[in-house]
Amino acid sequence: GEDTIWSIDPADPSDRVEVAKLPHKLGGPLFSALSPDGKALYLSGLYLTTDRRGRTLSRSSFWRDGRVWKVDRETRKASVFFELDEKDVIVNLKARSASPIAHTAPNPYAAFQGVAVNADHHVFVCDRQNKRIAVLDRDGKLLREIPVKYPDAVAVAPGSKALYVTTRYGDYTGRGRLHLLKFNDWSKDTAPAVTLLLRDRIGKFREHSMLAVIEQKGAVLVWVAYTTLPARVYRDTGAALELVKDFYRAGPQRALDLQHMTVDPKTDDVYLSDGHGFCFKIDDWNDPKFELCLEAPKKRLAAASMAIDVRNRLLYAHYRHQDGSKRYRMDGKYYSPAPVGKSGHQVTPRIVCSWTFGGNGERGMAVAPDGGLATLGILPEAGNPDRRADNYSGPLHFFKPMPAKAPWEPLRLDRLGKRPRTGCVRFDPAGNLYIG
Repeated sequence: GEDTIWSIDPADPSDRVEVAKLPHKLGGPLFSALSPDGKALYLSGLYLTTDRRGRTLSRSSFWRDGRVWKVDRETRKASVFFELDEKDVIVNLKARSASPIAHTAPNPYAAFQGVAVNADHHVFVCDRQNKRIAVLDRDGKLLREIPVKYPDAVAVAPGSKALYVTTRYGDYTGRGRLHLLKFNDWSKDTAPAVTLLLRDRIGKFREHSMLAVIEQKGAVLVWVAYTTLPARVYRDTGAALELVKDFYRAGPQRALDLQHMTVDPKTDDVYLSDGHGFCFKIDDWNDPKFELCLEAPKKRLAAASMAIDVRNRLLYAHYRHQDGSKRYRMDGKYYSPAPVGKSGHQVTPRIVCSWTFGGNGERGMAVAPDGGLATLGILPEAGNPDRRADNYSGPLHFFKPMPAKAPWEPLRLDRLGKRPRTGCVRFDPAGNLYIG
């Protein structure tokens, strides 16, 4: 029932010393920065809660919100280096959500996020609560404030006064954004010289961004990474941040959050889908590449789960909780919609199996030898408590194909229970159905 903070010697990971025991949950992202002489470690981003659900924060604990701690690496003892006044600490989740901290249960933020130290022992703190970067001297005295809304991580250039900051905000609606800012001179600038949008549609992700700056052969390189943004490297040209390398695009191709995979028995082509609704095909194993599946020029086929009707050469796809499964023609340059009569190409009612802002965790679907479709997920029904749209379980439904009308009528199979946690469905060539 207790959390423990340990100090671990990096030269000998087995050498660890207990710094503190915590009676409740220690929350928030952990940020750290090493002093230039290597004698101290600065910590920020932590806060102690007073309830098991983490919805109320401690105002009086040593490990309360709104503090930066300094750990002596020789004694491994932590002391408070900089803090907000105790009366200004916001402990209620609702109030924190309405404040500039923008802390919610699925998106936890601390009042203080990132921390960095330069060669002159100046300490830079991302103070979300006060919408600023706090610049401190080596004794923790506030030297100046740089206005920044939603600061997340901070880094300083090794040989200049350039300061780099990521700003991040995200919510259930996916309207958040991740930016990278550059200040030419932290000692006098009040606005960034460069603002770069790294990612929009930031939703419900708990992880913080990561930021580092190095000098290499006279060039200043800025490294930045985030959950939905694989690592990127930018070169600071002085007037701009120039992309040097995107690890998502560099070298062998990569896809994020792969969800499902299926093989076309006729061609041996492999289809993969991810949680962002992208569907890829791999058709050449001598030169394997993720080829984006398109409905038409510049229009991607959206899918987080897929199934292939090999006899009729149809690809079924489902993406997002607002839609049902749709079908597309295969074997052409594009995967054009395959309508059912005059009813369109959506063949099932709406299917829900996950809360979309937490990631599209599709449970899967499969095509029977006779062309029928099996799906896992809720078909929402108004007034039915077992079929609410926020059920998110995985009941099995079978849809017998109708040649002239869609959506097809579902047959619900209740032998799995009311709220089954299913995860995979397949037919064998004989028509037997398998469910994980």
